[in-house]
Amino acid sequence: MLQLEEDKVIDLVEKSCNPDNEEGSWISKIDLLERNGELRLSEQSNVGKCKRECQTVSKACEESIGEVDTDLAELLWKDKLTLSKLINEVCYSLSSVCTGKRPKLKAGERKVNEDFTVMTEDEKKADDILKQMR
Repeated sequence: MLQLEEDKVIDLVEKSCNPDNEEGSWISKIDLLERNGELRLSEQSNVGKCKRECQTVSKACEESIGEVDTDLAELLWKDKLTLSKLINEVCYSLSSVCTGKRPKLKAGERKVNEDFTVMTEDEKKADDILKQMR
């Protein structure tokens, strides 16, 4: 099994909320959908163009782990917790991002449901090159 150095794991976690980085490219596969007055994340099979919804997910990610990114990286590096225990540790012990009720959307609050636009192969290749250059 490949063992990463702790500082590389910290770097990976710090970059994971930015869709402009290779480490944050997962965000470009997320579409926001409204269901029963709540926003839900829907993972798509293809990479999409990062528009407003993508930036919203990026900001939510940063606000969720921004203050605990080093602690999260240390937990990942130690590799001693199951995924559910890791989530509980980050959500409830290291921060309070998962406590409380999720806010409901008010009728008409979300003015536009942005279409998820899949990148063409050429756009994906160009995007990958830009990410590697950063």
